[in-house]
Amino acid sequence: MLVHRPAVYEHAAALIGRLPAEVFADADLLVEAHQAAHERYGLSHVVVATDIYGADVTALSGELDGRLTLEQAAALDPGRFPAGPQRNILSAARRLAERIGQAVTVQVPVVGPLSLATQLAGFETVLMTLIDGPERVAAALDRLAEVQCHYIARVPAGCGVTIFESAAAPPLVPPRDFERLAAGRLEAMMDQARAVTGRAAELIMGGHTEKILPHLLALSPALLICDPVNDARRFLADCRAAGADLRVNLPANYLLPDHRIEAHQALENLARLARGEAALYVATGVVPFDARTDDVNAFSDLVAQVNEAV
Repeated sequence: MLVHRPAVYEHAAALIGRLPAEVFADADLLVEAHQAAHERYGLSHVVVATDIYGADVTALSGELDGRLTLEQAAALDPGRFPAGPQRNILSAARRLAERIGQAVTVQVPVVGPLSLATQLAGFETVLMTLIDGPERVAAALDRLAEVQCHYIARVPAGCGVTIFESAAAPPLVPPRDFERLAAGRLEAMMDQARAVTGRAAELIMGGHTEKILPHLLALSPALLICDPVNDARRFLADCRAAGADLRVNLPANYLLPDHRIEAHQALENLARLARGEAALYVATGVVPFDARTDDVNAFSDLVAQVNEAV
């Protein structure tokens, strides 16, 4: 069975007439925005975010779109965190879990260390330093993983964790380097999430992740995503064998009315793959800030029609 699970982050801010940076800076607005998104779309999961990377970057650097050198990242004091927008997210997650937690799963977003390093120091800087000073990158990544584990330790009862680490995915990081740069640090964060929440964390990594799928499943995530560049059949078979949920992302333009025919065909193909009671989540990537509510609901209706027909 297909289940539409739209990724509503920045779009939640638009639903209350605010900008994403305004919302993650205010716990009350985060609650208002994500409660509005849940009510508008009947969400099964709420990830308490309007700017996935911006919130953690701001917390670690002390300013919106701030920068840190790799040396500054390596010198961060984990005891200072969570900080800034992270505290707002934790407060909002606690309140959302209390208000709607029986109807939806409330998830706290946490950015992985490599994605944080590339956001804080710049992707090109990280790549060049891997060549002439790999120990500096390793020190920064180790400390960033420690900082984020400290953040995860404060996740409220009743909430889960969703880790975002797309900077570690091919082609940005070759499969041969995934173990060295990402796997161990992700494992530490996944273990921390499981210890704190009592359940496995979701792992969101876009890109050509089919090339590292066995490594991802070895982390025992609750959920992975499959972008259009990958083989959804293989992802579904391997995820089900490993006991992990899967969200298949269709092309973003399939949310638009002009692409209903292509969307319908793609959903029919997925529904045939997903025969049975087990849910296969589908989406069109991150819902844009300015998406039309009618388009999101129409895609949900299309999913329901396909389920009935196949």
